[in-house]
Amino acid sequence: MTVEIVSIPKIHYEAKWPQKLNPALKSLAHKVARVVWDLLSLIIFPIFLARMALKWLKNKILRVIVPGNIDKDLHLIKFKTTWEWIKAICLFLTNSENFKINRDAEGKKLLTDYGGNSLTLTTPDKVKLDGAFFPGKIKDKVIIFAKGNTGQWENHTQKLAELLKLNTSLLMINPRGVGKNKGHRSEEGYALDIYTAYDFLIREKKFDPNDIVLVGFSMGGGYGTCGAAITQDQYPEKEIKVMNINSFSDLQTEVETMLQGRGLLKFIGRIAAQALRLELHPKKAWDKLKGEKWIIYNPKDEIIPKPASLYRAVKNKPVGTTKVIKLHGTNTDHEHHRPFYDDEIEAMHTALLSMLKIDRSQTNLNPNPIPPTLKIKTFAG
Repeated sequence: MTVEIVSIPKIHYEAKWPQKLNPALKSLAHKVARVVWDLLSLIIFPIFLARMALKWLKNKILRVIVPGNIDKDLHLIKFKTTWEWIKAICLFLTNSENFKINRDAEGKKLLTDYGGNSLTLTTPDKVKLDGAFFPGKIKDKVIIFAKGNTGQWENHTQKLAELLKLNTSLLMINPRGVGKNKGHRSEEGYALDIYTAYDFLIREKKFDPNDIVLVGFSMGGGYGTCGAAITQDQYPEKEIKVMNINSFSDLQTEVETMLQGRGLLKFIGRIAAQALRLELHPKKAWDKLKGEKWIIYNPKDEIIPKPASLYRAVKNKPVGTTKVIKLHGTNTDHEHHRPFYDDEIEAMHTALLSMLKIDRSQTNLNPNPIPPTLKIKTFAG
């Protein structure tokens, strides 16, 4: 008896620098200042040590903020007391296996079940990213799904199944430092990872930027929106479209809000955030986008409190037009990560049909959708 070995096609692509970020195009004055600062750091050794220490610490902190997987015990933590926070931080920092779980078998099953291609994208700063591309029946439309932390593309079967019902193509990647990916973690780097996904779709797959929709969940909504803004700068005449689910307005506000009322822990967190300059600002990026923009917001989210939410920031200072779907707040544990209810999935699909400009008849969605139960808000500025 012979066993047939199924070979899954592998795609390789290297992105080019976006014009505004290309180091080769920096001004002479900027380059000279950079060299002078580096030399000064070497001459005055304490400055060099401080820079290296901050760089190392920031990489470790981002390893906690954007992990690929977490210890199973963390799923039981409700983040309601200082002790629970201390326990969570210790679990994150002491168990390196949480961040490097091998999910090859799960990934291969997804690719086989849904007809996908294994993908390796190289960013402009030479970081290799693992991902997957699923060609759709609707050839000229595509979704980029940017997941949140504690997961890899290989274990996002539920969201994958929901999005593939639209019959568009779908692209998912693991950002730097997650899964098999290496690369020094930075806010700019995460945004560049998403820009690389756009660059692959536009230059290699020949998708029009107007026909690409980014769907970002939680942390993926944060760095995904920032990557979309880089793409908007690169193609100023295009309409870059983003759907942001359960995400924050900027990373430093998120850290400080999560630590609200934690006394010394809050003070340390604020000082650390300022020293490390956690500069991930989805609201600023959101304001740059010229395409259709949707926020899906959970009012009972325990991970993204309302004061730190993108929803609150856009509501207070809207730029352009943003439509909002407010989920059911049920006060259940881990509301942030819970699966969508049927009417919430229907609302998400309806919004995506509008963003992608496709008809329900082209999809595998129910031709007779359930009546809408969620109200749509519009913020315009």
